[in-house]
Amino acid sequence: MLWRVLELLGNGREHDQALQLVKYLCEQVRSLEDLKAYRSLAKRPLLVEVKLGIREITEEIVNSFPRAILAKDSEDRNIFQLAVIKRHENVFNILYQMGEYKQYITRLEDDNGNTLLHLVGNQAPIEKLNVVPVAALQMQHV
Repeated sequence: MLWRVLELLGNGREHDQALQLVKYLCEQVRSLEDLKAYRSLAKRPLLVEVKLGIREITEEIVNSFPRAILAKDSEDRNIFQLAVIKRHENVFNILYQMGEYKQYITRLEDDNGNTLLHLVGNQAPIEKLNVVPVAALQMQHV
């Protein structure tokens, strides 16, 4: 259910309402004190959200469930590896807040033996490559 809230995130009022709903749902899941509830109600939405690149949701889930930074997808990729693959620097920058875990997380490998450094070296998704900054366009036409 929580992952459907992510689709509502846009700008303005809907964004604020969706974020409030996510905070409320995180509180409710925390109050259950049930590992199965965490896995079904927090882990999946976190992995979906990271792929969408919504920093506020990532922060809320990670703050509510600190162990969520270790959540992995079916290819054994953690949230930071997914953020690098999708080139969501706003989500990746949360890593800087992790303190001592930062070194540990950067060394984790996925199913293919790739660390963050390997993933950074891969080509960006096509939707990111098609975005040309306005300044670059202006320079091309001079």
